[in-house]
Amino acid sequence: MIEIDARGLSCPEPVLMVRNALKESSAGLGNNGDYSMGRGVKSMGSGADSVGSGAKSMGSAADSMGSGVNSDDMCCRVFVDNAASKENVLRFLENKGFCVSVEDNAGEYKLEAVKG
Repeated sequence: MIEIDARGLSCPEPVLMVRNALKESSAGLGNNGDYSMGRGVKSMGSGADSVGSGAKSMGSAADSMGSGVNSDDMCCRVFVDNAASKENVLRFLENKGFCVSVEDNAGEYKLEAVKG
């Protein structure tokens, strides 16, 4: 699973971070190796030994995330702190075939996306 912290960023940067991270991980958009995951991105799946500058490999710890979604099906979790970024990331993921849930916590949003 990929975790992207795009809080404090305005569009289009959060959408570009999601797009690039998905390309890098081959989670749904293909992997051509041309993208770096950049800052604020953590790969949480196994086998993510070299995921790019600023990324952290978290092992296969996604089982204890507490999201209610099977961690094997989870593709990414995105954190944003403004409504425009939330809507744009949501639209992007849905257009790429992801099912997305959104949690609002006092103006900070967590989007969890599952392919399919």
